Amino acid sequence: MIALLLGLQAYGQTIPTPAAESYTPQAVELIPGVEPAAAPPQAHEIDPRARALGRKLRCPVCQGSNITDSPSPTAKAMFERTRQLMAAGYTDEQIVQYFVDKYTEFVLLDPQSDGSNAMLYLAPGLGVGLGLAFAIWAVVGWRKEPGESIVAQPAAPDTLDDYERRLLAELNADE
Repeated sequence: MIALLLGLQAYGQTIPTPAAESYTPQAVELIPGVEPAAAPPQAHEIDPRARALGRKLRCPVCQGSNITDSPSPTAKAMFERTRQLMAAGYTDEQIVQYFVDKYTEFVLLDPQSDGSNAMLYLAPGLGVGLGLAFAIWAVVGWRKEPGESIVAQPAAPDTLDDYERRLLAELNADE
């Protein structure tokens, strides 16, 4: 590689240096099958928009923080991808849909409530309501009026067999 660079200098060609080049954004790999819906924004608008959108996306590694605040390399790559897509002219909705397609709805810090996940929102309330109803039913069932017997009355003596008669006789003898 060094020989190639030296060879270019020998033929009078200059080698561009990073300091001499002006910054040009890298080519963005567009979302397959989706065209940017808007014109590319100004450079100073990209970072605030990307930070605002990044606060809505969950880091797949940290799982508790957004991609703007997460220190993981995955979150940083997702944030950079967000900035690239915004620079290409994609809307926030298109970018969110891109990440949902890639990581499922888990990537959203505030998922949309629809029929498939409505049970997650309703289950705690239903559980508390059913538990309270069971507790009330149990307390009402435990109450007894004065004079009521908790123990079941034995059957008539003529329907008892010999063992049951002897057992009742022994129990009554202790009283």
